[in-house]
Amino acid sequence: MTDLQIDPASVQRVRDKAVAIESLADQGRRHAGRLTGDGFGPTDLVSRVTSFGEQWTSGLREVGEFAASIAGSLDVAENELDAADEALSATIPLTE
Repeated sequence: MTDLQIDPASVQRVRDKAVAIESLADQGRRHAGRLTGDGFGPTDLVSRVTSFGEQWTSGLREVGEFAASIAGSLDVAENELDAADEALSATIPLTE
């Protein structure tokens, strides 16, 4: 039987990366949301730039939500693993 090992530092690094991705996506979404086609010239080009800005904003929102979900899931997993570790530790008799 193999032992299950969780490296807390690795979990923390993944969580930190997910939070950073969420932050970057949110920042990019805010910038893309200000993108308009005003002053680009032909109506067709204005329409395409505006559409791109809307699609980009929507995509970045989804990326940010996904990254936040990853971070939240890691928090739940870490709490569950800590609880399981404590429960297991409580069943092992201490030897002196």
